Amino acid sequence: MGKVTDKIRNGIRLIRIMAIILIILTICAAGVLIYYWHMPGSSYSGPLKPLTTAEGETRDNLKGHVQMLGQTIGERTTEKNEKLNSAAQYIKYYMGQTEMELIVQVYDIDGQRVENITAEIKGSKRPEEIIVIGAHYDSARNSPGADDNASGVAALLEISRLMKDLNPGRTVRLVAFVNEEPPYFQTEQMGSRVYAGRQSKRTRI
Repeated sequence: MGKVTDKIRNGIRLIRIMAIILIILTICAAGVLIYYWHMPGSSYSGPLKPLTTAEGETRDNLKGHVQMLGQTIGERTTEKNEKLNSAAQYIKYYMGQTEMELIVQVYDIDGQRVENITAEIKGSKRPEEIIVIGAHYDSARNSPGADDNASGVAALLEISRLMKDLNPGRTVRLVAFVNEEPPYFQTEQMGSRVYAGRQSKRTRI
């Protein structure tokens, strides 16, 4: 009888230890989640401040780029290659107005010429360290692609405009990728993969 009682006591003791360990792990997990989810500072409340002249210009430029790509040009795919080319020409024209160097990476898909477009400004202190900011200018089939990804390209173009007044320590590359949507997504013909592959071979075009 005594041995049975000891076994019961040991079993209860083990359950208690396991429960304590589980509680500790739960507290630790909750702490980690709170740490990563917590945003620094406090939330803003009240009326929004009016935009400055510069902020208003940025807003208007972003809106204009999205309207041009998503509405005026519209669907941008290799099946509608003239529209894809129109988008590329628009991006090159706008980036060409800046102080950044324009680099066009050309490759062929089924006899069609497509382009990755890069605007680059050399770093003044550590030019060998390169920051790449990218967005794709093609759209999914049967879609104007306003939010995927004309909005990203709009930000890219506006950054290129603002970069002319900056002197970055590191080299900055703004890249407009082509063919990121199906049927090219995650294939060897995807624009960002072509770009990365050629960069790894230390070629620029």
